[in-house]
Amino acid sequence: MTIKAEIIAIGTELLIGHVINTNAAYLSEELNTLGISTYFHSTVGDNPSRIKEILDLAVKRSDLVICTGGLGPTSDDITHEVIAEFCKLKLIEIPELKSALIDKFKKAKRDMPAINLKQALVPEGSRLIPNPRGTATGIILQHHNSTIMTFPGVPSEMRGMFQNHAKSFLREEFRQDLKAGVILSRKIKFFNIDLCWKPKFFMYHPFLFSSGLYNTSQFAANVLLVSSVPLNGYTQCLMSYGNT
Repeated sequence: MTIKAEIIAIGTELLIGHVINTNAAYLSEELNTLGISTYFHSTVGDNPSRIKEILDLAVKRSDLVICTGGLGPTSDDITHEVIAEFCKLKLIEIPELKSALIDKFKKAKRDMPAINLKQALVPEGSRLIPNPRGTATGIILQHHNSTIMTFPGVPSEMRGMFQNHAKSFLREEFRQDLKAGVILSRKIKFFNIDLCWKPKFFMYHPFLFSSGLYNTSQFAANVLLVSSVPLNGYTQCLMSYGNT
């Protein structure tokens, strides 16, 4: 069974181009190593009705919905509030989170603004994803047939939380459905390379060769034809050919 994932980036700053969404690329790659296929990427601003709209679509078509952003202490950080409303759950204060927030500010020798207390509020029934690098705690929440996860938008915080906590949860949660294996891919970068095409068996196959190695007439006679070779073998052939 294919586990379908959807990543929702929340934040008006993403829509107006002030911040580049690197979180979606990172999460997609990490999910792929677990055997979870990312089917959709969505970006939505800090607007309750539009966040609910995309959540409603996501939980209907995806097994796993990951939301990044909107977990801060400011008035436009509304991810957990909106998720609670969407799932028809109470937003409750977690005493342990409140204490942890107070301790973090004490260790930093700073007074904690009262507004930060909202970061101790999560939808009722949520499982917490600790954030040792910041004050925004993530959650894991089951809603009908979907699993909803939240992470802060700060990449360094999100990555640590995913690696140290979320990854092991996903392996366990979907262990029965991940037995089919994973798809591994590798991107290879070359310098001074042209993309050429030569017909073979009524199909077109791409071939890479050094642009300074052969001229056009020599290419027709000397191009290395590789139709179906494992990635490592293909790389070795290309490198060998380039050094001829």
